[in-house]
Amino acid sequence: VYNFDTVASLVDLPGAFIIGAGAGRLCTINCELMPNIVTTSDCTHGDNKSRAAMICPDDGILMIKQYDLNEFYILGNLLACEGKQGPVIEVKVSKRSGKENFVTNMRETLKAHYGDKPVGLGGTFLIESGKAKLHVMELAKKPHWLTKPQADRTDYYTVPLNSDADVDSWLKFREADAPLVCLSVLISHDPGLSLRVEHTHCFRQFNEGGHYHYDTTPDEVSYHGYFVPAEYMYRLDRPPT
Repeated sequence: VYNFDTVASLVDLPGAFIIGAGAGRLCTINCELMPNIVTTSDCTHGDNKSRAAMICPDDGILMIKQYDLNEFYILGNLLACEGKQGPVIEVKVSKRSGKENFVTNMRETLKAHYGDKPVGLGGTFLIESGKAKLHVMELAKKPHWLTKPQADRTDYYTVPLNSDADVDSWLKFREADAPLVCLSVLISHDPGLSLRVEHTHCFRQFNEGGHYHYDTTPDEVSYHGYFVPAEYMYRLDRPPT
């Protein structure tokens, strides 16, 4: 369990504005977290506008919920900044011609230019038109109040995920229509820190969202985003080698 205020202090930016993608938990249910939070410090009161995509255990319907907690779980890929106006990189593209997604294309372009020098970007983009493939995690723990047949579903903590096929059978994939607001963090090259090199979550108010994989309508899709380059990179709780 990680606390956003603590993370902001650990990266020497107390009161930071934080966005990105991570894992959350609401009422013991896994959720795809879209952090959008001003952390609390001696100089800031904090303001949490985060969202979370989750599968309702009663009926299997996707919900987008306001995420009022100051914590995230297991993992998070985050951009922390002062939240002030400043220079940004604007990216506006349409009609995907290659096989890679929008974020991967940016990351590989940076890698081709900078080589082994890691360059990180964080920001937000809008899928203005088209459709995208998303996933949402299933239940992590069966709530005590769940009495419908879905309660018979396997708790994933008791079943190891040993292959990509295991993961794919656990995740719930869906195709989502634009517009979708996406929060994204990427790094061109992992300098030996066991980093996740890209992570993007997206949502539409109330009824759509999850982890972004790629668009499914290359001839129709259009993207418009704003990103900032990172000055520093921090790795918290590096896994054992």
